[in-house]
Amino acid sequence: MILNGGKFNNKRILGRRTVEIMAKDQLMHPGGVEDDFHFGLGFQIYPGASSSWDVLSGFSPMVSAGSLSWGGMANTDYIIDLKEDMIILLYTNRIPDTLVWEKFLNTLYQAFE
Repeated sequence: MILNGGKFNNKRILGRRTVEIMAKDQLMHPGGVEDDFHFGLGFQIYPGASSSWDVLSGFSPMVSAGSLSWGGMANTDYIIDLKEDMIILLYTNRIPDTLVWEKFLNTLYQAFE
């Protein structure tokens, strides 16, 4: 529904503006300095390319800017990538984190033309 701008089975469930607001950064960034963590209403937001990003930071630099994400316990994660028009789900049951998600994302995005 989020990927389709608030529609499900061609029926409007959420308003277009509601989806836009949900995907907008809702955090205050002290001193006007934005860090790598952005959060909308219910989603982490990938802010885009950053020289500080690497697999160990928990971000994949290959994920499209503005993608919406949420992770859970034991490496259950998903991403809604609006630019690539896709949803990525990876549910594992691994503690401690072995960076499977980040490696999976980088491998997946490298396959795109």
